[in-house]
Amino acid sequence: MKSARKTGWLALLMSAMSTLAWADVGNDPGGSGGRVAAPVIIVQSANVRAHAEVLEAFHGVYRLSQPTVRINLTEGPRELVRLRELLPNATVIVAVGQLALRPLEGTRARIVYALASDPPPGAIGVASMAPPEQVFRALRELLPQAKRIVTVSSERGHARVQAARQAASALQLELVELPVLDSPAAIRVLRERYMPRQEIPGAVAAPRRGMEEVIWLGADPLILDRQVLQFVLQLQIQLRVPVIGYTRQQVEFGALMAVDYPLDAIGQQLGLLTMRLAGTPERADINPLEYPMAKGQVMLNRITATRLGLLPVPTSPAQNKQRMTP
Repeated sequence: MKSARKTGWLALLMSAMSTLAWADVGNDPGGSGGRVAAPVIIVQSANVRAHAEVLEAFHGVYRLSQPTVRINLTEGPRELVRLRELLPNATVIVAVGQLALRPLEGTRARIVYALASDPPPGAIGVASMAPPEQVFRALRELLPQAKRIVTVSSERGHARVQAARQAASALQLELVELPVLDSPAAIRVLRERYMPRQEIPGAVAAPRRGMEEVIWLGADPLILDRQVLQFVLQLQIQLRVPVIGYTRQQVEFGALMAVDYPLDAIGQQLGLLTMRLAGTPERADINPLEYPMAKGQVMLNRITATRLGLLPVPTSPAQNKQRMTP
């Protein structure tokens, strides 16, 4: 009985190892019809609409003969083990989402990413955030009375703030950086700036009138978890401090405005970039960050804009339902 159990267990283990080491991607280029190691691996880190749309557009333009294997890290530890077994044979790895980059540390393959705000050194990716000059120009058109842009960032985001400061200055805007270490610190410093008297019983913080100051979320995206986003949206409602996001999803949640790129444009650019790298992985003439071949879209939350007095109160149900518009 023990011998039979041992034999069955070994057979199961060998089958699992075969599954982990190889990907059933069809016929090899030589026409042998056997299984071949995948040269291009697509790693997805979340089951969300944005990832699905980017990958759908990616496959719409990807035309190389190299087979691909798709790894979905949300499907359990087995997928992570499978990824690690496939990495030595990969030439290019496509990472969609920030968490997809974590298991790729130390790999020799070229990494192409999308929807990741803090990529590792040497990775090449597609921008999903519009450059600060586009964001601030759209802000100036929407809020000509704005004078200051407040943002929170850790040491990691300081270089991005310095670049954004020049863009703000060119538009006669002052960029105020609030240095923080983590997300709880971000909430604390924002509370101290906008609600300093909240601890006094019966006291109410005076709202900043005229909307001369806005909060920009694009300096250090990894600081901005759900709690930080909820807090700044609360400030926007209570104290009329407009919140400028960096994705259309944040506009859907309630932020006044954001400038980003259509997801299909990001996916198409990801596919084109992957083909360039997979065809000639040694090329050095590709920028670390490429922008999609599409204009950034200014997304506006009409309900928020109405509450802030930037749009007239809707007079029809159709206008009221139009929450976000480019």
